[in-house]
Amino acid sequence: MLIGASKARSGNYRIILQLGKKELRLLVLRHRQADLPEVVVNDSSEVSQTNTSEILEHFNQSYDKLGLKHAPVTLVLGLGYYQTIAVDRPDVPEQDIAASLAFQLGDLTDLAPENMVTDYYELAYQPSGQNKVMAVAGNKQELSDWVQAIVDAGWEPEIITISELELRKLHPHSARARLCVYPLERGYLVQIYHQGKLCFSRALSGQAAITDYSKEEIELGALEPLATELQRSMDYYESQLRQAPVKEIMVAISHAQLDSVCGALSDLLAVSVERFNYEDWMNELCEGDFSDLAAFAAAKQEPSTADEAGADKEQDA
Repeated sequence: MLIGASKARSGNYRIILQLGKKELRLLVLRHRQADLPEVVVNDSSEVSQTNTSEILEHFNQSYDKLGLKHAPVTLVLGLGYYQTIAVDRPDVPEQDIAASLAFQLGDLTDLAPENMVTDYYELAYQPSGQNKVMAVAGNKQELSDWVQAIVDAGWEPEIITISELELRKLHPHSARARLCVYPLERGYLVQIYHQGKLCFSRALSGQAAITDYSKEEIELGALEPLATELQRSMDYYESQLRQAPVKEIMVAISHAQLDSVCGALSDLLAVSVERFNYEDWMNELCEGDFSDLAAFAAAKQEPSTADEAGADKEQDA
């Protein structure tokens, strides 16, 4: 549990709930005049199928003095709570695409159409000749239970989003493509960004954890399986999406020998590999192991057009 020193009782709070299959994370943010909020609470609790309401009630009691009643809530779903599938763009008006996807996904997921909540997003680039969208399907009853639990806690559900889309906001708008590796509850998530947009997203659910590798094991090639998967991702971005090669990798993985990890991956992939760093406003109350990145990302506003233009000029310089 991490609690900030703020004594403010303005009631001007916002809540981020980052939902994983094993853990629910709570961020409480206080709005400021600046674009970046003040982080007041960063807490987490184990999740089971039967304790949805109990977790939120525990949080409510723990931080009762903050006066969180009616606070708006953003619920960030981890990969275990939704499925993402690339499908041909439905031949319907844009405003009807999300609703039409349930029937298109009937044979592609383990959910019946009537039990789905569906939406979609689009990646920045597509392979030649394709016109696809990334369909997102969640369990309607499961999500309804969480929304009801939020309401029962006296909070106000405002947004349901997914971690894959939120993480993009942690990276600057840049003319150079960047690949980032994040931890999942099982495996890793690989994403590639360019010009402030998500271009590629892939979960390495079968990838063995590297957190316990010693420096000696790393030097002897223990990271080769991970490097192979990263190379495949970069090859797809370059050849199938017809983009310039990725020259920068960020590693958001907690490891006692992170410098050795970055060095070994750089040698194996022949690209610059650096550790991901929390932004200054996150540092006081961050976990430090990157398990809370999706929640912090959801707390950020989308960069303005002016900010993006400025970042591009800095990059070009």
